[in-house]
Amino acid sequence: AATQGKAQEVSPEDQQKQADQALFQSVIDGSISDILAPELADSLEAAYYRQQTDPALVSLFEQAVGAYQNAMMSATAELA
Repeated sequence: AATQGKAQEVSPEDQQKQADQALFQSVIDGSISDILAPELADSLEAAYYRQQTDPALVSLFEQAVGAYQNAMMSATAELA
């Protein structure tokens, strides 16, 4: 029962932060299901605006953007 109480203490902000961090990390490590999905750029941007006051998440965002750009360049190189 003590564990349940603890779980409920996670605020919506913390849950969002965890979700945004997981999104960035999945792009960085390549585990995201579709890195070329058109809506991914919007998702990354929205997560960045939510977390822009957190230096650790901003750093992750920058790494994710780099990985995203690399994936895009690889994809377009294959089409050429």
